[in-house]
Amino acid sequence: MSELVPANKAFKDVSELLMSKGLQAQLRLALPKHVTPERLARIVLTEIRRTPELLRCTRESLLGAIIQAAQLGLEPGVLGECWIIPYGKEATFIPGYRGMAQLAWRSDQVASVAARAVFDGDVFDFDYGSDELKHKPQGETDPANLTHAYAIVHIKGGGRIWDVLTRAEIEKVRARSAASGKGPWVTDYAEMAKKTALRRLLKLAPCSAELRTAMALNDAADSGISQGLDFTMPEEPAPEEKEVSPKKIEAADAGKAVA
Repeated sequence: MSELVPANKAFKDVSELLMSKGLQAQLRLALPKHVTPERLARIVLTEIRRTPELLRCTRESLLGAIIQAAQLGLEPGVLGECWIIPYGKEATFIPGYRGMAQLAWRSDQVASVAARAVFDGDVFDFDYGSDELKHKPQGETDPANLTHAYAIVHIKGGGRIWDVLTRAEIEKVRARSAASGKGPWVTDYAEMAKKTALRRLLKLAPCSAELRTAMALNDAADSGISQGLDFTMPEEPAPEEKEVSPKKIEAADAGKAVA
């Protein structure tokens, strides 16, 4: 899209594309039954209003990120299931903490998934040797005072695995991300800290196919590598031309003459 195109014109074009019958049909094929194409389109338009830089991304990458969210059954936006972030001209799909937790639950071997952020003043202690983890929040929620993040996965049939990350470890992960200075790392730091802990733990846990896909896409985004999600709307077939024989033309003309 040319940068000379006014933002309001670009937004209108994207809005019409998202609500078009062709894309709505594509989304309906990809989405789970509890999410309608119309709802997803409205959510995406809300995200574009919040992040107008998405209008500068290629239509192919924007549609690809939307289709990927649909295929995984995740909704972009404030709920933290996933985000669509502009990286230059490429719209990029980023799974969130809640989205990764949902995908983990889809594994037949996972009973429950949880991740928590720890803040200054919380009662918090852990011991890997004795497999003890204690956390009693005290009400602090300021991301600036976040000290740790941890994740726990309970396995069906008994047993659990868990892991803890310090603030320094979280910052190292953030520093390696191509989106370290924008998007959810800026607006939703605590959620990203929990996601970082869960993401590291899930490498050891039973994974659904959808979760493996989400984690691979997340790794590509962090490395600044194209996710290759570009999607081009299929062209609508041209209307069939009906062959008209000379005899039919003569018959039609004869009918007009009689009339």
